[in-house]
Amino acid sequence: MPPADRAALRSLPGRKFLLTNAPAEYAKRVLTALDLASCFEGVIAIEGMRVFGDLRPKPDARMLRVVLARFKLPASRCILVEDTVANLKSARRVGMQTVWMQHYLRHNPHGPEVGIHLHGRPPAVCVRIKKLRALHAWRPHGTTGA
Repeated sequence: MPPADRAALRSLPGRKFLLTNAPAEYAKRVLTALDLASCFEGVIAIEGMRVFGDLRPKPDARMLRVVLARFKLPASRCILVEDTVANLKSARRVGMQTVWMQHYLRHNPHGPEVGIHLHGRPPAVCVRIKKLRALHAWRPHGTTGA
């Protein structure tokens, strides 16, 4: 991760959680290797994505609702920053703001975003960015920036 993006992430206001379909130990190793562990209050990994005993990973909207309830977070005050539009669609359905991070998509010939027009803004996307520092200029709906 570029140093400017790391600094931008650290300076963003509010609580930050990593929501990943990866195992917790792997996610923690990656955060440590990228020097990002201190940026996040917690990691919500695949092990924590069960709803009534059934595994419900991203993009499952039920799991998002359970996570919001677990942390007592109103969906309207939460922002999901993602590189996968399907995950953003679920977040919008539960009332979250959404940011489509596209920095790594241009040079990725694989994955769920192959063939998606990167210059448009799908309905589930509130804003699309290429670099995390662009979040500082965006004011999500219903926030004052304070």
